[in-house]
Amino acid sequence: MKFFKKFFLMLPVVLFAIAFQATTAHAAEPDEANECITELEFGQLVSVRQGATYYESADQNGSGKQGLCGCNIYTEGDIYIAGYAQLDQNGNIIKNECYQRDNVPHGKKCDFDLSANVWIALYVEGFTTGDIGWVRLSDVLSNSDARDLMLPTEDVVTPKDVANAIEQAQDSGKSTALLLDASGSVYEYSAEIAAYATQVNKADKVLVFADDYMEIEAEDYLESWMLVGGGTEIYATMNALSGEDYDVVIIVTDTYQNGYIELEERNGIGEVIIVSVEDEYLIQQSTIEKITEKWHIKPQIVRLSVG
Repeated sequence: MKFFKKFFLMLPVVLFAIAFQATTAHAAEPDEANECITELEFGQLVSVRQGATYYESADQNGSGKQGLCGCNIYTEGDIYIAGYAQLDQNGNIIKNECYQRDNVPHGKKCDFDLSANVWIALYVEGFTTGDIGWVRLSDVLSNSDARDLMLPTEDVVTPKDVANAIEQAQDSGKSTALLLDASGSVYEYSAEIAAYATQVNKADKVLVFADDYMEIEAEDYLESWMLVGGGTEIYATMNALSGEDYDVVIIVTDTYQNGYIELEERNGIGEVIIVSVEDEYLIQQSTIEKITEKWHIKPQIVRLSVG
């Protein structure tokens, strides 16, 4: 993921004193129970979930910048950790350590409680004014983790590549949903992916859809695809994921949406990958725009090749 290629104006002095304070907060040495948390370091290159909300300050106050990562020109570019803030149950900052971009102590561990409400401050390499803002710790990914599942966009991918990506995601602890289009123009492509059942079944949820949808085991695809009709109702299937968050949602489709169901607005999805069976110029931009608008995520699009 790319994040924050452009900056807003410098933070107001008052806000900076409240939430971007550059003094070091003294903390106890990390114990064995929270060693995993201290793997985050100041100056560390990270990625942020698309659709994550960023704020001017860690307590979500102020009249400055606020938005959704991945949805505007300010959220493109490599990002780095500048600080953290620990909040109490009422959202008040009780502990923080944050630095101006030129004074970040690279390599120093971020020391905070795993069970606490923690926010992370970010900055962008290559810019000289201002800090970016704050996001929830749960929205921050290590840069390597964020790229593990990325299927190559410059080349076509195979059904095996998709199956490998699902297996890799699950083995690294990422929750994954796979949506297989079974409309007349796509069902054979989806069948090729479902044939790798051992890997595909590692996904937390596998749905086959056309006019209707149903949850399946991958090996049952050839028996089930005829039971969901022959049209394309992508949004109803995506709505079926409500109530659960996923790190990755993979949708194998031609992107043609000819149903009448509206896509429900939501957050909590880390990545959406459209595995398209059509050439780039045939992809329905209205479908891509709708997902971006409603799920606050711009889908990654890869081209599938079979045979």
